[in-house]
Amino acid sequence: ILIITPTCEKIAAIKHQNNSDFWIVTQFQGSNIFYSYLLTSSGLNMTPVVSKIGSVVPEGSPGIGYFKASLNGSRIVTARSQMYQLELFNFNNSTGFLSNSMTFGDISPYGVEFSPKGNLLYVSSLDINGKKIYQYNLLSGSAAKIANSRIIIGSLSNTCGALQLASDGKIYHAQENDSFLGVINAPNISGMSCNYNSKGFYLGGRISKMGLPSFNNSIFSNLNFTYYNLCFGDSTSFNITSSSIDSAIWDFGDNNSGLSNVSKDISPKHIYTDIGLFNMMLVIYYNGIPDTTTHSILINPIPKINFGNDTTICQGATLILNATNFNSTYLWQNNS
Repeated sequence: ILIITPTCEKIAAIKHQNNSDFWIVTQFQGSNIFYSYLLTSSGLNMTPVVSKIGSVVPEGSPGIGYFKASLNGSRIVTARSQMYQLELFNFNNSTGFLSNSMTFGDISPYGVEFSPKGNLLYVSSLDINGKKIYQYNLLSGSAAKIANSRIIIGSLSNTCGALQLASDGKIYHAQENDSFLGVINAPNISGMSCNYNSKGFYLGGRISKMGLPSFNNSIFSNLNFTYYNLCFGDSTSFNITSSSIDSAIWDFGDNNSGLSNVSKDISPKHIYTDIGLFNMMLVIYYNGIPDTTTHSILINPIPKINFGNDTTICQGATLILNATNFNSTYLWQNNS
């Protein structure tokens, strides 16, 4: 079934915030339009969520390069080698919208991949003057600061191909016409300590080309949790859905809360000190082995309720009370 054409050579499957459905995301050629299709157990919703954002990709081949989402689904990165352009977006895995475009130039990016924690970005380049693998620190702040955080973690003689996170937490790197895959052994660590080895995985006499299979990265996270109550001033509740764990450490990403920012409870509660996006982290232990996941929590302002002016009416008359707040639920004094 043809869904949409023509598209760039980019597609990603990103887990929905409900931890059940998926977004299938791609970009239209000759535009700056992204389409997010919702995939559920009932099938694919053929009406996409449309985001018009970032740089226009001309029709043809300028869009060549990989397209990846972070493991927690909060960010998307796209490589456009012939445009010498790397573009980073925030992704709302509840609504399917892309936002906050950041564009970086001056290299010819092809392979891209996020670290498991999502704080670092790795990029392979096809530059004529040097085939390199770069690391960017996404916690640096602005687009300019992220660009300036770039370091070279590997320089190679063969053409740099795809980068792909695997189930062992390492990132593998395709090198065209090489009998080895490169390996980033500790991708969550910034700087050269991430330990890139260009001869990290021997292919048993076979030869690599430039590609590696793209996966829905959430399959590499065996750790999931749920949360609810996301209004400012409310007590946000968390619950680990993974079974058979020994212990857990929560970092709610709310440094202003002091000692309350960390909890060792399995199902903790936390009152956030402000509204906005908080980048939280959970570490669980099973048989002494840690597993880590990160997630962005949006704390919303307290809803403002206004029925309008006080009104006098006659007995038997009708008055409509309108308390509309977008995306809200309601409880009236008669329990309706």
